[in-house]
Amino acid sequence: MREKLKPEEGAGKWVLKEIDYDGVKNTFVMLANRLGSLGDEGRMLGSDGKDYTNTTRTLIQEWLPLAEMRAIFHQGPR
Repeated sequence: MREKLKPEEGAGKWVLKEIDYDGVKNTFVMLANRLGSLGDEGRMLGSDGKDYTNTTRTLIQEWLPLAEMRAIFHQGPR
């Protein structure tokens, strides 16, 4: 006997819904990083990877079962 799967179970994939860049916190972290690199003459803020050290972002994902993915695919572009 076959069990019926819940929508959140079975085949599917994670779909990215939103990215939260933690803006206020990251702004202060980047400024603190820049204070540590003021000796780098002629360099703009954010032009080097070390300016982004210790910054964070949160990726919000949703599980999308294959049946729903097929339905979205068949709708075509909006």
